[in-house]
Amino acid sequence: MTQQIKIIGTLIAVAFLLIVGIVLRYTGAADVTTTAEIVNEPPTVDTINFASEAFGTGVYNPIGFTPLLGTDSKLHITGIVADANGAQDIATTSVAFYRSALDNTCTADKNNCYHLLSCDLATSTISDTEIQYNCPLDIAFWVDATDTGGRFPLQHWVAKVATSDQAAESHNLDATITMNSLLAVNIPDDINYGTRDLGEKSTIENNVETPIQQRGNSRADIEVSGNDMSCSVTGFIPVQNQRWANADVDYGSIANTPLSTTDTRVGFDIFYRDNDAAELYKTLYWNIGIPDTGVKGICAGTNTIRVIALGASVWSGENVVFNSESRTLSGAAIAEGTLWMWGNNAFGQLGLGDQVHRSIPTQIGTATDWKQVSANGNHALAIKTNGELYAWGYNFNGQLGLGDTNDRLVPTRVGTDTDWEYVGAGGTHTLAIKTDGSLWATGLNSSGQLGFGDTTQRTTFTRVGSANDWSTVRSSSVHTLAIKTDGTLYAWGSNVNGRTGIGLTSGNTLSPTQVGSANNWTHIRVGTGFSVALASTTLYTWGNNTFGELALGDTTQRATPTLVSGQWSTVEASSVHMHALDTSGFLYATGRNAFGQLGLGDYGADRLTFTQVGTKTWSHIAPGNGSAYGRTTDGTYYAWGSNDVGQLGIGTNQSRNAFTKFTVNNWKQVSAKSNVAHASAVKNDGTLWSWGLGEDGRLGLGDENQYFSPTQVGTDTDWNYTNAGNLSGYAIKTNGTLWSWGGNVAGQLGLGDTNERLNPVQVGTDTNWKDVRGGASFAVGLRTDGTLYGWGSNNAGRTGLGITSGTTLTPTQIGTATDWQSLAVGNAYACAIKTNGTLWCWGLNTSSQLGLGDTTSRTTPTQVGIDTNWESVAAGSIATAAVKTNGTLYTWGDNEFSKLGHGDTTARTIPTQVGTATNWRTVAVTDVYMLALKTNNTLYAWGNNTTGALGLGDTALRTTPTQVGTANNWVSIGHGNSFSFAIKQDGTMYSTGTNANGRLGLGDAAQEHTPTDMLVQ
Repeated sequence: MTQQIKIIGTLIAVAFLLIVGIVLRYTGAADVTTTAEIVNEPPTVDTINFASEAFGTGVYNPIGFTPLLGTDSKLHITGIVADANGAQDIATTSVAFYRSALDNTCTADKNNCYHLLSCDLATSTISDTEIQYNCPLDIAFWVDATDTGGRFPLQHWVAKVATSDQAAESHNLDATITMNSLLAVNIPDDINYGTRDLGEKSTIENNVETPIQQRGNSRADIEVSGNDMSCSVTGFIPVQNQRWANADVDYGSIANTPLSTTDTRVGFDIFYRDNDAAELYKTLYWNIGIPDTGVKGICAGTNTIRVIALGASVWSGENVVFNSESRTLSGAAIAEGTLWMWGNNAFGQLGLGDQVHRSIPTQIGTATDWKQVSANGNHALAIKTNGELYAWGYNFNGQLGLGDTNDRLVPTRVGTDTDWEYVGAGGTHTLAIKTDGSLWATGLNSSGQLGFGDTTQRTTFTRVGSANDWSTVRSSSVHTLAIKTDGTLYAWGSNVNGRTGIGLTSGNTLSPTQVGSANNWTHIRVGTGFSVALASTTLYTWGNNTFGELALGDTTQRATPTLVSGQWSTVEASSVHMHALDTSGFLYATGRNAFGQLGLGDYGADRLTFTQVGTKTWSHIAPGNGSAYGRTTDGTYYAWGSNDVGQLGIGTNQSRNAFTKFTVNNWKQVSAKSNVAHASAVKNDGTLWSWGLGEDGRLGLGDENQYFSPTQVGTDTDWNYTNAGNLSGYAIKTNGTLWSWGGNVAGQLGLGDTNERLNPVQVGTDTNWKDVRGGASFAVGLRTDGTLYGWGSNNAGRTGLGITSGTTLTPTQIGTATDWQSLAVGNAYACAIKTNGTLWCWGLNTSSQLGLGDTTSRTTPTQVGIDTNWESVAAGSIATAAVKTNGTLYTWGDNEFSKLGHGDTTARTIPTQVGTATNWRTVAVTDVYMLALKTNNTLYAWGNNTTGALGLGDTALRTTPTQVGTANNWVSIGHGNSFSFAIKQDGTMYSTGTNANGRLGLGDAAQEHTPTDMLVQ
């Protein structure tokens, strides 16, 4: 019993102790670990500003950013990034700044794409969850401008700011800004002619060079003007005694333009700069002629050099807008306000006053205020910037809106209204929108395509309904689409194939009917039997699908808008094919490809879905009937597809299944001869071109074929001057070397033999050739040291070497004189002027073309009279002309067709003044007519005109100088056998006259009676 009690007591004690222990533990102190997982919030870019200072405010946002003159400028892209997890969680912030046609993955360069991988971050301001960032970029002065006068006026610049946190989660935000144009070139501080002698005329060795260098981001030209230079002791130097040229020439060269008191455009094209290394500049050369008497002391005056913006200029950059209609064999475009067309002209739809097809773009008139053009079927219409509407071409159904059904061969004004905003030509009808948003229509209405609720034809523009909210309209031959300002889409006309998109496949819809209920439509185009539309970047197609033109992967027609996969920026529909640009600028094509119009490098293989066309990025596309046109982001133009009537505008009628470059270049100098059917020319870029009859290899193109358009001779870009001989060609490079090619029966190539050459071959090794002229089987050349050389046939003493028989196979010096300044070569004679102003001639003289008062030939240079003020001379076959330093014009020799300009047909045996004018600058002589320029840059012509070579718009003979048109910007002239050339200050070249063998270089053999602009492949 006792033992049991002990045990029980012990157990009780233990239990007590346990209880006490437990109590003690739960009433003591201890450390406790706590954990929680917080969800990561990605950072956000909250704001983007464009500032002039680090972490500054957005001072540039309202006005855009303007680069600094000639140097980099700092643009700060700044703003706030936030992270709800705390500012310390923000790891990186970076920026990409790029032109909108590109994207943030573009290759960095200073024209259009800037990257900053790590921006500065400031943590001491804002809050514990927000950080200021600052991304400073050095913007080049030549950066691509996106304002209205810039290189890419339809684009903008995008700043894409990206931020990430420690967990690598990220966010980005975009903001846009305009990059402003900066018109800036360096202009010299002074023009210092130095010390000169009385009667001195400057030469290549001592003229004044003034480089005009690009210092902005705008294409630029300059205008120059000046006044008389007053001399400190006595007299003055007349303003016209200063002369400027864009080539390094002597005072007496015809390439000079006399300075005047009125601003004169030089014709430079100082282009957009593209990188750090390429300094872009043009050099303006100044020459001066000191009067023979009456001046002394320091002579001073003021010349003004004014910078002129060229904008994107004709046929470069973004400024050319192609016609966006689709079912025509003619092309149309507006470039810097000038209007151009090419291709089929059966009904005068090119607006050129005839029905001759053109295989290269040809300018319509001289107006520079065209705003929009539309060509379709066989007619065209265009609106000027003042709101006037013009129409021309086929008018059988009254589609021109002129109140009748007569065709027009030139643009004819439609009524008197000045509020036209947009015009769209359908196949045989036209629709237009006015500035008040009203819609108007005229022409064929057989399917109700005019939208009047009937099928009655109209011959004048008639209002469609009463709505004033129409935004854009497009038409095929029999159906029409239009968008209103609220983004709703309407259709009317033929429902066949479901082309109206309203669910019907037959019958006609006679008035505008809404397509679906969407109100976000932004872009519409129509093909022959199908329609396409964009809602922002989403593409829909419907209608006929025989060739896969709907890009839906089959050939099944659709009667309502059907989604096409992808994101698209623009789309263009042609007859039965379609091109589109995705949002990255890549080009895609679908549909029929019989003529290679898809641009995929093949013929005949249709595509049922969009197929990428090459790897170029594009900024503009336009359709044709079996053809297409486009402009890449670098400003290059291309054409491809069907070309049977020259609708590609590339100078031939051969179709192309891949991109063919389509551009216009500035011409510097052109040459042809009075009795030949070919011509050659040099461009401002130093390339050499030729065209016309190719026998004997006279074109230098490696064969004896004829060429209808200017074709480049080789690939060299250092040609300075060219001359077309009778059967041969000559040219001088910028390094002073002489080259020749073509016929060589008498050694006229100067190569030591009589073998013809099909390509240019260097003549000797001399590097001081200044001028060369070729005649009938001979040539004469002038070197920079004032020495004169002759070679080829010696018949009648034409080489000037004192012999009348045999041949001279290499250049041989004529006499020992070293003061020759300029020369001219006729058919079998030559003339030259010395630095003292005396005139000398030699060779055949059967018609008194030497001006020596008789008909006796001369075998060496013989002075003509005693005058010492001759400035330039021109030689034809049997007549000669020359200009004196006082601006008077003289002619002599044969006078058939009144080519001497005296109003009669009496020959002259000595130089005889033409009229009383004292402002002649240069003259050109042919077999039967003459051309001349005055110092005010007006062009004159006279003599025989049976081929229209005078450029006066007819074939009537002129007996005295007659002005050609009203233009006052001609700078150079040339001629051939019954055809003529002239170059304007802007570098465009025009031709007129007979066109056999394609000698006009217009891509065809059609005769022209007025100067026609030459564009080349």
